[in-house]
Amino acid sequence: MTTTSSPARAEAPPPHLDKREVALKLLKWVLFEVLFAILPLFFAWASAALKHKDTGWGQTLGRGELLLVAVAIIAVALGDLASHGLNDRLRAWKLGLFGIGILLVCVASWLYSQVATLPGEVSDVDIEAVVVISFIVAPTAMFLSLVCAVVAEVK
Repeated sequence: MTTTSSPARAEAPPPHLDKREVALKLLKWVLFEVLFAILPLFFAWASAALKHKDTGWGQTLGRGELLLVAVAIIAVALGDLASHGLNDRLRAWKLGLFGIGILLVCVASWLYSQVATLPGEVSDVDIEAVVVISFIVAPTAMFLSLVCAVVAEVK
């Protein structure tokens, strides 16, 4: 009597994260995705300050500019995540992050469209609400972008 044995399944190695690669990735993330993205907002604030105008956050961010920055930051992260593929152990994580990112892009884009299409000057807009919403959406986008950057590097 012969017995057939099934071929031994090779276990997939545990997820690996090279600390040096991640540190370099995070440095690039901070420099190119975050700092360069918010640089125009800093220049707008500095320009208003040099002209002795009201330089509060409301005047700088009252038309939803930070929402656009959030969309740009998360879009780059989603592109990076997608370019690393979805067919590995962290597929569920990547798909979840991708779905949350798409939702965040849609929400921020819709919110911006609501502010940008209002007629008239900034006085027609509830500046405080725009700034508060922007300060919720932008850090959320930055955090999600950071998580995407790290997850994309897991091998």
